[in-house]
Parts: sequence; structure tokens; C-alpha cells
Amino acid sequence: MTRRKPLPCCVASGVDPFVTWMMVFARGEGMSQAALAHKVGVSAFTVGRWSTGAVTPSLHNARAAANALGYDLVLRKRPSRPKDSTKRPGPTHVGNSESTEIKR
Repeated sequence: MTRRKPLPCCVASGVDPFVTWMMVFARGEGMSQAALAHKVGVSAFTVGRWSTGAVTPSLHNARAAANALGYDLVLRKRPSRPKDSTKRPGPTHVGNSESTEIKR
């Protein structure tokens, strides 16, 4: 029987919050990086790179990881924000059809 390596706690800066959640929940389930990687369909090396912040999982892999841990990854639209009056207006087109200039 091989001894499982514990998952890192992922509190280093630069680590995606989803990855931190994923690693904490995987550890809570007693799941190794290799086991999580197998369930997600990626290599243990890739999961290790997620946990160090070297790369972030794609949306497809993030959803697969959430599913592997018994969760659904749900995307929902944020409530709309009020228009910012300090925002610069878009470009203004000046000129005729033969010569067009864009002013900001």
C-alpha cells in the first residue's frame, strides 16, 4: 500500500480562489492529487500546477473538478451595475464617406 501525499493548502498568493476551494474540499474527502486528476481527466502534474497557481483550470476542467467533488459549478449573471458617469464616451466619427476620422 502506497502512502498518499497530502494536498497543499493553496493559501499562496496568485492561486485562483476556485482552486483553493477545490483543493481544500479534495483534502476533506481524503482525495489525493492523483485521484482528483484521474476523476477530472487530467494529469496529477496539471492538478499540481493548478495548486501552485502556475496555471488555472479551464472552465471545462473546473466543472469536472466540482463534479468529481460532488458539486455543480453554476454560472449566473451578476446584477447590472449603475452606469458610471465618469466613463469616457466611445469614438465619434467625423467626416464624409470618402474620408473618415475618428476622434476621442
